[in-house]
Parts: sequence; structure tokens; C-alpha cells
Amino acid sequence: MTHGRSALSWAAGNGFGIVVEQLIKAASRWKDIWPSSRGRDQVNSVDRYGRAPLVYAVWDRHVPTIKLLLKAGARVDLADEIGGTPLSYAICSRNDKVVKVLFKVGANVDRMDDISMELLLSAAEKGHEAVVKLLLEAGKMNPNTTDGRGRTPLLQAIEAGNVTIMQLLLDKGAKTDYQYTVVSGLDDVDMNWYWTDS
Repeated sequence: MTHGRSALSWAAGNGFGIVVEQLIKAASRWKDIWPSSRGRDQVNSVDRYGRAPLVYAVWDRHVPTIKLLLKAGARVDLADEIGGTPLSYAICSRNDKVVKVLFKVGANVDRMDDISMELLLSAAEKGHEAVVKLLLEAGKMNPNTTDGRGRTPLLQAIEAGNVTIMQLLLDKGAKTDYQYTVVSGLDDVDMNWYWTDS
């Protein structure tokens, strides 16, 4: 196994749906025969980078393969060694089709709210209009969520000059009563926004 990748991982990354389906069935049969067996081709097995087959299918945008893996129990929130998940990679690649498929399944994931909030902040900052719209419409998103520096999606859209995202957030109730404050005590002086409860 090159890079510690399983046959299922390689098949998923290349969009070989029939092979993926057969490997999933084979792994299932091994579980029935030998329950304690890990099975080389388990759907959530990871390679040396902590990446499961679903990540490679997402990277290469193989929607039918993604659906097969999800049906077999692939996790959308399984983080690799750098913290990337299939869902976050789909968001970052601006692939709306893949995001929709993963988001539907991801609604049952324990940390979905956290993942969604992180993705909403990231999508607003990077100007992913379709993703912001999808996240706001698909879940109970708080448009006033903040990152570790107190910045909201609206602030990030303002800083990026993205009027469409600003309007999407305002339509969903984003607050506009904030103050611009200089925060010191970091390596560099950090200009930050803070909400006021007025």
C-alpha cells in the first residue's frame, strides 16, 4: 500500500464505482465471517496522512463514489492530520454538488454545528457565495457566530468587499451594531471588531 492507502482509497480517488462497491461488499463479508477483523478496506480506514477514502473521492469530485461511501458509513467529519475533513475539503474546493451531498448526510454528525460554523466563517472570508447561501439555508446557522478573534461572517464579507455575501447574511439577521477596537498584547497590534449589546 503506497502511502498507507488501501485499495478502497485508490478506487475511491479514481472514481472506480464498481470497484468501490465490490470492496465494500468484501469488507462486509469479512466482518460477518470474522467480526474482530479490521479489514483492509474498511470505509473509514485512513492512510499515513489520516485521510480516509472519502477524502480522495471528494478531492476528485466523484459524486457517485461519494454516495456509495456515505451509504457504507463513511464519516464526513473524520479529520486528517492537518484537521481537514471531507466536508471542509468540499467547501474549500467550491464544489457545490459535493457539498450538498455531504451536507445532507452530515446533518446527523455530532459536531455538525461546529463544523458548519467554522465553514460559514471560512466561506464568508474566502468569498464562497454559493457555500454561504447553502449553509444559511440548510441549517440553523447563527449568522453572528464569531471566530477566535471575535470576527463574524459579516465582518469578513465586509473586509473582502463581497456585497452578495453581506446581503445574504443581513437577510438572515446578521447584526450591524459593532465597534472597531484596537487590541494590543499580541505579537503585532491587531485591529479587531467587537459587538456591542446596545
